[in-house]
Amino acid sequence: MKYLFRIFLAVLFAGLILTGCDNSNPNDEPGTVQGKVGDTNGQSLDGICITDGTNTLGYTDNDGDYHFQIDKGTYDFYFSGNGYITHVEYDVEVKAGKTTDLDVLMNLVEVEDITSNIGLNVTWNNNKIYHISNDIIITGELTIGKGTIIKFDAGAGWDVQNEGKITAMGTELEPIYFTSWYDDNIGGDSNNDGNATSPARGDWESIDLGGIGNNSIFNHCYFQYGGCDGEVLWLNFGTEVSITYCSIVNNLSANGAINASLAFDGTEIENNDFYDNEWPLCLSLGIDLDNSNSFLSPNTTQRNNDHAAIKVTGNTLQGTATWSETEIPFVFLNDSYEIKDDTSLILNSGTVLKMNQSTCWTVYGTLDVNGEQSSPVVFTSYKDDDELGDTNNDGDASTPAVGDWDCLKFEGTNNSSNLNYAVFKYSGGSSDEDYTLYLGSNTTVTVTNCTFTFNDGLEDCVLNAKEAAANTNLQYNIFYSNQKPLAINSKISIDATNIFVNANSSNLETNVYNGIFVKSGSDVEGNVQWLETQVPFVLSGEVRITSGNSLTLAEDVVLKFNGGSLVCEDDNLNYYSADNVWFTSYQDDAHGEDTNGDGAATTPQNGDWEGVEMGDVWQTWNNILYDSH
Repeated sequence: MKYLFRIFLAVLFAGLILTGCDNSNPNDEPGTVQGKVGDTNGQSLDGICITDGTNTLGYTDNDGDYHFQIDKGTYDFYFSGNGYITHVEYDVEVKAGKTTDLDVLMNLVEVEDITSNIGLNVTWNNNKIYHISNDIIITGELTIGKGTIIKFDAGAGWDVQNEGKITAMGTELEPIYFTSWYDDNIGGDSNNDGNATSPARGDWESIDLGGIGNNSIFNHCYFQYGGCDGEVLWLNFGTEVSITYCSIVNNLSANGAINASLAFDGTEIENNDFYDNEWPLCLSLGIDLDNSNSFLSPNTTQRNNDHAAIKVTGNTLQGTATWSETEIPFVFLNDSYEIKDDTSLILNSGTVLKMNQSTCWTVYGTLDVNGEQSSPVVFTSYKDDDELGDTNNDGDASTPAVGDWDCLKFEGTNNSSNLNYAVFKYSGGSSDEDYTLYLGSNTTVTVTNCTFTFNDGLEDCVLNAKEAAANTNLQYNIFYSNQKPLAINSKISIDATNIFVNANSSNLETNVYNGIFVKSGSDVEGNVQWLETQVPFVLSGEVRITSGNSLTLAEDVVLKFNGGSLVCEDDNLNYYSADNVWFTSYQDDAHGEDTNGDGAATTPQNGDWEGVEMGDVWQTWNNILYDSH
């Protein structure tokens, strides 16, 4: 008996232990909601979305059936689908571990023809599909509720004038649709022609938003199959429209599906999806654009707008703008762009700018280029498919070349623009001025960590700082595969940080005329230092070091003279006798290599240049070669 009692206690104790380890609570189990959805004509509805107002819970199948699990509680369930009025079942109680049966009948959305202009404040809701059969002028405020569908007939559009305004506030689950009258996928077969018609780009015109300060709002909207006049949303002069979380899809849009080329700087274009358009977006210089918009098809994750680029046609900046878009490039097709005085454009790392033939920028205000070593800002040709793909949409029919675009010109006293980690390619195409960057009179532009490659500069040098102020900062730049890389005046100091060869290439690409070209007739002002030893300094004409100023050289510095002389009023040429410092002819390939770019076609001769004069005496140092004294 005692033995049996011990067994009983052991079994009881083990049961207590096992019971203590089971933390499950039947009240924590989810409940199940199921049922069938049909319309008032007895048709089962597939693809109906069921939500709790925030989260998608499920969809009906081909037979109209649905089921989902959800935590116990009391809910409002929303049933929505194209062409049907959203149905809400309020205060549905879901019990833990239990099944709730819920059948739903939905009503078709009524189609209302809109044929008259809108002059008063009007609200449209999702209990109707609004058919726009002709052009409509809107001078009042049109408020469009979530889930509303607007369909445009062929060639129809809206013209928002004067005090007119549109406020279209959809949601992620219930967006607002602006689409074609032939679009049966949205709202069903509204034109009741079966499969006789189908939607296409350019079916309808556009929404033209006018008026200074027009602050219309589009949030969670779809814009489809529009653009027969070249855009779908036309943000006219002075507008400050907000377009956020919208999808702009399948539009004919030579001027950009959203054309903001005249809009003001209060315009907001953020978190939108652009795909399957001709051109997705057109901007003025003065509109901020961050990196929140997407230009990828959600189905293929490819940049599949015809021109995967942002077209910039508004060509004058008035204000301040920042660009951070890195998924597709900005394209400049006009001849001239201008950043006015007291305005600024900021380009952040990874931004790519592509220029068409003859495109030239003039910067009177500030251009700040904030690239990074691993993600520079790129200025290149419209034909350059290596940078963010085939932007001009011609496959391999065109390739980039030297001179495809013109230049950037910086003007204005004390212009303090900053270019850091930028790449400049295929520029110098002007027949008059073949530079890439021109730093104008008394500018103090900083150019650091930039790369210049495949540019012209034969006459004016790729980076032309001949007129720049003394404190211009040119450091850590790379020049290769150009004609003439760099020009300075004799007020500018140059250290040994710039590189004139592509060190990453197996054949060490250099420039055709590998030198730093000094402006003729410029006087040394201040305590100038020329320390670059990789290429020589090339002087043409007289360069004078006036009293109270000095020029300091470093070991291995070479000065080559294409005629002209170096005149020192005092003993103010420092380290002229340092090791391997040479004063020689432009034709002298033995010192500083082939600077004049002609191989062995020319050789140096005595009298190629005048010489070095110090204190009214022509010098005869051993390191002075081929002079006339």
